[in-house]
Amino acid sequence: ASTAGAAPRNVLDLDIDALKESLVGEKRHVAILVIHQRLSRQLDAEALVERHAQIDAVTKTLARQWQASLHSRQGGFLTFLLGFERASQNDVLQAANFALSLRDALQAIDVSGAMSFGFALSHGEVFSPDQSVERADGPMLTLATELARAASSFAIVLGDESRGDTIYYRLEPGFALSP
Repeated sequence: ASTAGAAPRNVLDLDIDALKESLVGEKRHVAILVIHQRLSRQLDAEALVERHAQIDAVTKTLARQWQASLHSRQGGFLTFLLGFERASQNDVLQAANFALSLRDALQAIDVSGAMSFGFALSHGEVFSPDQSVERADGPMLTLATELARAASSFAIVLGDESRGDTIYYRLEPGFALSP
């Protein structure tokens, strides 16, 4: 039988590359932004769907602008990773600018005061068993989720464990980074 052009196989007829990918994960250093959406229960179903569509449009546009990858969307939390696809020394600054831009855009959507968002930034190592952003996990993701849940309305909380202790910084509405 001719094997010309076929991928080399082993005695057990296993796809070695697929096996390696499923067994060998990868650690990556990333910046993390978690947004906790707190929408008013006073909104009717139609208004809620409209707000979610606006939120989705804004987050997708700004995620592309700031090169953020959507990690997950669960239970009112949106989680983005920056630097997962391609690490840069500016990932943390990009994440901060993404958070500030997103906060401003979401405040502009919320003319009725029916929405509240908590934002949290952290950075650290994540592990992805199959090199996909959706399966990446690590303690800093958990920290950022906890901080976003606790953040006051439209505040951005930064969690830093780079020195072994968790240090919190809070960027209240009105804070802006200057170039």
